[in-house]
Order: sequence, then structure tokens, then C-alpha cells
Amino acid sequence: MLPLIIKGAIYTDGDTLLRPHYTGNFLAVDCTEFKTKKEIKANYSKEIAKEFTSGTYLTYDGVKYFQCQYSPYHTNNLELLSDLDGLEYFDEETEF
Repeated sequence: MLPLIIKGAIYTDGDTLLRPHYTGNFLAVDCTEFKTKKEIKANYSKEIAKEFTSGTYLTYDGVKYFQCQYSPYHTNNLELLSDLDGLEYFDEETEF
């Protein structure tokens, strides 16, 4: 069975924080990547690193993760970090 992925939730593959673009059961899904400043400086040119580290970021465990690019990721390697306890189903056509 394929794992349920939730659009907008925060996941990790170990080093990178990921925000999926879709909700559903997938083998792979496009995700926006969030990386630490150290990872960005090690993997991108100086100009690109400056652009990424001056943009949007998330803070997790006291560490800033900056938005980089998006890429497909295998869902079997993702670990959910978001707290979904308060998640509620909403359907405009159904009364509860």
C-alpha cells in the first residue's frame, strides 16, 4: 500500500525538510525543499545560495531551513513531522 501524503504538511527525508504539492497515495510526489544554510552553501553557487538564504524559511528544532527548489521524492523515504491531531475533514457539499 502506498503511503498517504498530505499537501502542505512538513516531512523529512533525513536532512531536508519537504512540503508536498499534492495530497493522495503516491509512490513519488513533487515537494518543495527546505535546506539549512550550510547545505545550501555546500551544494549551490554563491549567487544561488544568496538568493535562497534571503527568502522564505522554516524553523525546526531551532534550526532555519530555507526554501530552495522543488523536486520529486520517493514517499517511502519520507517521515511526517507535522502534527496532524487537529486536522479535520471539510467538504463544502456535506453537512456534519
